[in-house]
Amino acid sequence: MTGERAPLGATRSEVLRVVQSAGSPVGVSWVASVLDLHTNSARNHLEELVAAGFLHRAVQPSGAHGRPPAVYAATADAPTLGQTHLVELAQVLIDAFVLPLDGSEQRLVEAGRAWGRGAEPQVDSGDDLTAVARIFGERGFSALAGDRLVTFVKCPFREVLDGSQLPAACALHRGFIDGVLERRGSRDRLATLHVGERECLARVEDVPAL
Repeated sequence: MTGERAPLGATRSEVLRVVQSAGSPVGVSWVASVLDLHTNSARNHLEELVAAGFLHRAVQPSGAHGRPPAVYAATADAPTLGQTHLVELAQVLIDAFVLPLDGSEQRLVEAGRAWGRGAEPQVDSGDDLTAVARIFGERGFSALAGDRLVTFVKCPFREVLDGSQLPAACALHRGFIDGVLERRGSRDRLATLHVGERECLARVEDVPAL
């Protein structure tokens, strides 16, 4: 399949998700039952996903008279909708390769800085802090740029990392902010990152050139 694909929409995404996680090809009735959809609605979503190249339709012999039922399975082109594999990978890597190391915090800051140097927002406003907020927003955060301040209203890592792992993500993102600013030629750098119970506040300050 080539060209731009239209967004799936909430219900169709759920249909694709349950087919991907089923473990074996599934039929229309099964999908309808799991998602509490009318059979015709489930069939329509499944067929649209077949047309998009995200599902493969096959016929499952039943031994009964009449047309055998169709079953559906995800193709290699289907987008990955669940994030469990990425979350668990991050947790394993943090526990095994980050937390046990001396100087791990500074290593994470430097890694984040290198990461940030390669990041640009999909839509650039021209304002450095708005660019920072948008780049984080494209990565699952809710971030708002203010006067020498970025407020992180939502951090996706709070939901998946425990108290011993979360500081590692914070260190990575401290460096990431500086890396984005550095790439953009800004003299601003992160001064403080306050991690609150619900929100985080990143304040920047002008760092004179050496």
